[in-house]
Amino acid sequence: MKKIPPQHKRLIFATFVLMLIFIAAFFLLINPLRKKVVEDEKYIENTTRELHKSGFPLDPGRLAATLQNKKNELDGYGNSEKNSGIRYKTYSAIKFACTPLQNRAKKLFDNPADFARDVGRLDYQEEYNQLEQKLASRGIFLSDKILKLGEKSNAKDIYLLLLQVWMLDKISSIAIESGLRIQSEFSVVAQDEAGRKRMAAKMQFQPVIEYKIYESDANTYLIEIPLKVAFYGDTRKFIAFLSKIQEQSNFFVIRAFQLSLLPQIRKTETEISLVSENLSIELECSGFFSPKEISETKKPTPVKIIPPGA
Repeated sequence: MKKIPPQHKRLIFATFVLMLIFIAAFFLLINPLRKKVVEDEKYIENTTRELHKSGFPLDPGRLAATLQNKKNELDGYGNSEKNSGIRYKTYSAIKFACTPLQNRAKKLFDNPADFARDVGRLDYQEEYNQLEQKLASRGIFLSDKILKLGEKSNAKDIYLLLLQVWMLDKISSIAIESGLRIQSEFSVVAQDEAGRKRMAAKMQFQPVIEYKIYESDANTYLIEIPLKVAFYGDTRKFIAFLSKIQEQSNFFVIRAFQLSLLPQIRKTETEISLVSENLSIELECSGFFSPKEISETKKPTPVKIIPPGA
């Protein structure tokens, strides 16, 4: 049998090695790329289908214009109040709602963060004692059992207690100015410094509500302080009260209220009649405070939006 020449052997071996290299390259390089191309094609197909369902334009120019339009809806189209965006309106609403308590805090500290961090228990006790004496002189007596305030309070943040005192002061002052009378809680007795016992005012704070922009945020963005209070008065006085707490310097959000008629017997020379002029009013309102400075977002300049079908 004729032997294979050495050069042919080398050629066959080289061919075999090249085949192995090509096979390895196919499985290690080309095949993964082929699979990725198939996956990308499916992704593009599915994304295109979803975009068709969403109603957004697929043309890059129109899509960019739509995106800019959405950004302008968020940030505003110009400098006028009419063209302001959602972000600015949110800022305005929060600033308006926080005005009464935020302005009071600025009298003690330059910014809300310093107030929340540095206000002390002595500041709170002084404000609480002054309010207690002020209301007692008008026949309104506070009780820690109802308010959850006072020196025995174990609140983790002193500034929250001070905010509650200021809110209590504001609401009671507006009610008195409007001619309403704060109801008493017959089951709770308050005792003043002289040891005299009086029925406590029907005013009670609800748990403070903390709002965060993201659940993972460590710091609170906005604080809501709900208060329940009961009054006596007529419709005219209650309307006057509602009007006053809608002003920016006195603004508090009305969460709910309930009105009950108090029937009275009216006697004349000829008849006795039953009338209902006075009301029993149970109201829940909220004050707001932001522990950080509320900053306004600048509005972008308007851009030309490509009309549909362009």
